[in-house]
Amino acid sequence: MYGLTGQPEWNFFEHDWNTWLSPPPRDLPQEQAMQIATVGCKFGTATTNPDVVGVSNFATHSQDGKKVSSPKHPYGLKFAVRPQVKGVFNKLHGGKKFAGYMEFVDTLKAVPENVTLYDVYALDKPDGKLTLIGTLNLDGKLITSKFGDESLFFKHQDINEDFVTRPDLKSQVEPFKCPIPKSMLPF
Repeated sequence: MYGLTGQPEWNFFEHDWNTWLSPPPRDLPQEQAMQIATVGCKFGTATTNPDVVGVSNFATHSQDGKKVSSPKHPYGLKFAVRPQVKGVFNKLHGGKKFAGYMEFVDTLKAVPENVTLYDVYALDKPDGKLTLIGTLNLDGKLITSKFGDESLFFKHQDINEDFVTRPDLKSQVEPFKCPIPKSMLPF
């Protein structure tokens, strides 16, 4: 995810994506900072670490679908946008606002086929180093599909599940503390 503050443009490929969130900027207007804190507090009712998702599920099976007996996984993944796709929205759409969702989808369909979208890096621990582990490539071109719209869903994995296979991480990941008194929360 890019961040809880969102991004000002529709360009899906403008920013890198991580399985952990960086803290929001300190110079946010007070109302926006309070909204983001409230969202964090709500997420914190489901997990002790709402600012990071687990990745151990990626390691449970090999590329050919066989179960792995002793999965090994990093703390997190970073999807770094490749230069050839970073500016594709501006090139195809001129940087202007989209008239609607379908115009956005049509622009996605214009992404070059068989292009490498992201370099994928593994972060070994929260303050560790990034190591290039692969790339995310299109196999053909982007298409729309009823299956993708109605049946393809991704689940956020709780980082606490990663602590089972990587107990060393637990002491390195600070649990979230809601900065808002419970009496002020709407839930």
